[in-house]
Amino acid sequence: MNLHPIPRRLHSRTGFTLVELLTVIAIVAILVAITIPIVGKVRENARSTQCKNNLKQLITAYFLYSQDNKGAVPTDGAGAVWCRQIDPYMTQVTDNNMRQMYKCPSVEPDPTAEWWRSDYGANIHGAVRDANFTTTAPALVNGIANPSQTIAFIDWIPKWRFARAFEYAQVNGADKERVFRHNGQVNAVFVDGRVDVLPWPLPTDHTRSPWR
Repeated sequence: MNLHPIPRRLHSRTGFTLVELLTVIAIVAILVAITIPIVGKVRENARSTQCKNNLKQLITAYFLYSQDNKGAVPTDGAGAVWCRQIDPYMTQVTDNNMRQMYKCPSVEPDPTAEWWRSDYGANIHGAVRDANFTTTAPALVNGIANPSQTIAFIDWIPKWRFARAFEYAQVNGADKERVFRHNGQVNAVFVDGRVDVLPWPLPTDHTRSPWR
């Protein structure tokens, strides 16, 4: 007779302890916290690229309009919306797509807004029209002294249509997030066709570049 004791079964360990589970959860949470801002910046960079393409379309239409109007640039003010003036020169723009070239991809779309209420502003200080809307004759492209330093169109308060330098005191403050929507920067196209990004805050002196 075999009198050796029967060995007990070794129970294999399954599952995690509470400490291990909490450790895994903490690591995942840290990775998510790191990843979300990076993904957000990448997505915003892509939207900013599309925004710059829109500005290139605007400045191209600006020049085409000028060629057909004896060198004059689009005006703005009562009865003279700049979007309406350059619209015939825009490409791939239809009523069906709400004229997306006038809409910044970083702005929440508003289907109820009139198409000409652009998310971009036209510089009316010298480049388009003076601050008081009293110019009797349109400005001429060849009359702009520093085209490489003068803004033509810029990211602006959504659904507005022109940019006045004295309003930037508000934009640099209360409306900062609405205008500096590309990772804290604003896109602009200059009269010479150059597209660039500008950081906060923007200059408010409309007697000098980038407004004059």
